[in-house]
Amino acid sequence: MTTEFKYENKTLDGDYPRIAVTQKFIDDNKLSLVTGEQAYLLLNSDKDMFGMKAELYLRYIPLDLAKPILDKDYLKEIEEGKEVYNTITSVEETAQDFLDYMVFAWGKAVNQRGSSAARSLWKLSAWLRVMSRPDLADLLNDPISPYGLSELITLCDVMDIPVPDEVSAAVE
Repeated sequence: MTTEFKYENKTLDGDYPRIAVTQKFIDDNKLSLVTGEQAYLLLNSDKDMFGMKAELYLRYIPLDLAKPILDKDYLKEIEEGKEVYNTITSVEETAQDFLDYMVFAWGKAVNQRGSSAARSLWKLSAWLRVMSRPDLADLLNDPISPYGLSELITLCDVMDIPVPDEVSAAVE
């Protein structure tokens, strides 16, 4: 049976099968999107050394709030219709993006990809903050396990995300 996905995968394919978001997953984990104003505050307060979180938070900020921080040439292209500024407003799409990235992050951690694994934790943490779950985002801060694998598995256990046996076995 082939799973139908409502949203395209915006992440590089991972080493493990894609997980489809469900309303049950959203409800059970009490996921809801922050407002555009809250995303703007996150953009200015929750930073990482590569700007990955800022890039993610920007996708949740409406254009009127984002204009002061966007490149003037980019704004001109939007005004001329050459570019489109899209704001993500769906918790379902956000949860799918999060799950897609989780699959990608498992591979980075299992394959011991140092800075790539760290960036994966930062990005997953940002998605959790956007989905109003800073408590879960905090599980990924300051990982003590190599490449954050134990933290990823703990988060998956808390959120009832099925972890492939190969990923779980990499911790042991």
